[in-house]
Amino acid sequence: MAEDRADQDHSLARHGRRVVQRLADLGVLGPDCIAAHCVHVEPGEIRLLADSGTWVAHNPRSNLGNAVGTADLPALLVEGVPVVLGTDGCSMRMQSGIAFAGGLQRSRTGDPRTFGSGELLEIAFHGPYRLAARSFGLPFGVFEPGAAADLAAFDYDPPTPLTEANLEGHLAFGLVDAPVRWTVGRGRLLWDGRRVLSFDAAGAAREARGRAAALWRRLGVSP
Repeated sequence: MAEDRADQDHSLARHGRRVVQRLADLGVLGPDCIAAHCVHVEPGEIRLLADSGTWVAHNPRSNLGNAVGTADLPALLVEGVPVVLGTDGCSMRMQSGIAFAGGLQRSRTGDPRTFGSGELLEIAFHGPYRLAARSFGLPFGVFEPGAAADLAAFDYDPPTPLTEANLEGHLAFGLVDAPVRWTVGRGRLLWDGRRVLSFDAAGAAREARGRAAALWRRLGVSP
């Protein structure tokens, strides 16, 4: 949604409305809608997203690679738009997107005070917890009976103190390159630091490569 200026230009030329307004008129927006990107949205469109409860998935590495610009995350969050972090297929390592998100916001404004670790944690953890809870009907991000109990352990031994006061900074910046030792979901070990245990990851990758090649052929695109 409004990833590039061209998306808005196309919508205006073909439909006489900007992208967000057009989708609002069609009844697409709402708490069951995840709008990817929202880089080129105006204040009125942000209010439409907020009023409808539409989720926005921010994909900083993808936006950087495609040179489409950077979403104004503070403006979205101030208006109450629920924002979550995504990858748009650039990488499977969500941690790297956390640092990219903060760096791009500061580059956008030219102010190193823009978008602190608390805001980064909102889009990287708290927002996704709420979205996952809505999607799967389970509590996420908490330790309590009936919760999803999704856990991850990292090999992280920082050279600076790790305290309650600076925990957010470590999560936002220090864990970017830390390897994952294990993950657990609903009491099941899913990753043991070397391989996926919950499904045939190699087989899934082979099937995905075949499907990707077939899709590219249909689109007439060279790999």
